[in-house]
Amino acid sequence: MKQYLDLLDKTLKTGERRSDRTGVGTISLFGAQSRYYLSKNFPLLTTKKIFLKAVIYELLWFLKGDTNVKYLNNHGVGIWDEWADKTGELGPIYGKQWTAWKANNGAKINHLKQVKLQLSRKPRCLPRIRLNPKVKNIFKFNYEDFEVINYNPYLSIKASIAI
Repeated sequence: MKQYLDLLDKTLKTGERRSDRTGVGTISLFGAQSRYYLSKNFPLLTTKKIFLKAVIYELLWFLKGDTNVKYLNNHGVGIWDEWADKTGELGPIYGKQWTAWKANNGAKINHLKQVKLQLSRKPRCLPRIRLNPKVKNIFKFNYEDFEVINYNPYLSIKASIAI
């Protein structure tokens, strides 16, 4: 948890303050990353209590592509209620954007289909890369100076995009 707290501290000290649509504002830190090894433990905050039930149901709700709070409410989660209309609809929030993004031509794009296809494939051995040993200055490399060895990928995964 220390790396998370260090990131919060760094963001507060060096982040860029920005206004947003809510009027609350944000503080952003470009390119910040955290890595957690889930095989060792789960990075659930211990410096404050987390409503884990809401976190899990919200993620499942997003993956279903749902935009109505009824599913959440049926499971005792009301974290999106204040933004819902009278029928419980929130509009095109995360779940819809992930599973039914509307392109300019009216087509709906489901980004999760490509993810599921990729997850269904057994990973193959990683390739090696060989650099031209004659090039001694990193700024002098050209495309031709890179050789990928034993690269055996599956076919591309085609996906529509919205422009």
